[in-house]
Amino acid sequence: MGAPLATLLLMAQRRVNDGAGKLSTDGWAAAASAAVREYSVMRPQKLVEAIPGANAFDYLLLPVTDSGATPVVKAWQDGFSVINALLYPYTAGDRDQSQLEPTEYHLVRLPTGIYLRFVASTPAIGESILVEYTAQQQLDGTHSTHPAVDDEALADLFAACACDALASLYVQSTDSSISADVVNRLSKAQEYRAQAKAWRAAYEQRMGGAEGANQDSPPAGGASGALETRFVNPIQDRHFFHGIYPRGW
Repeated sequence: MGAPLATLLLMAQRRVNDGAGKLSTDGWAAAASAAVREYSVMRPQKLVEAIPGANAFDYLLLPVTDSGATPVVKAWQDGFSVINALLYPYTAGDRDQSQLEPTEYHLVRLPTGIYLRFVASTPAIGESILVEYTAQQQLDGTHSTHPAVDDEALADLFAACACDALASLYVQSTDSSISADVVNRLSKAQEYRAQAKAWRAAYEQRMGGAEGANQDSPPAGGASGALETRFVNPIQDRHFFHGIYPRGW
């Protein structure tokens, strides 16, 4: 796995010239969070979990807060996660597995949470379902889920988000009663905007360019989440083979 959050922050701080210490610790943390969210859209985690059949057609992916219910997967994220593939019935070690068509399942939001619903099948006790789904990358002080090959790219993106934040800070802190102060701070804001643009370009280049970064070949998986199964009606638009979702989503 890649470098932890503290290491990536240090790499980013070496890229950004903030001699005045304008960006606080909280500001750096916010910039890092924004960078991880942006990176995760381009290269999400791809998680695979086996779900035991329960003589039911609905399977809980994410319960409502404090419900006490146990979801069938560990890391489903509302508003981000999508299903890439669903195999049923699934038998470990079997070379020939049956992947369900997107019209055979969809997601529903009920008062108790978000569910995976089978349209025609009812997985029985003793059967298994294999689901591949996406989740945001996770970084903390000692752990990360992104591949090490993306460390430099992520540091570039951290730096870009930090420069965006610094540009905003300099614009917000101008004193309109002092013309020299206005000119100086607006000049600094422009400088940081230019740095943000340059670091984001460096990030995209490391990730293979705007088009290349969306391919499935990089280690952590590409940005196929834009085509995956969300909350759907099976009769609505179909996209590729992964999933369908409503017009205007």
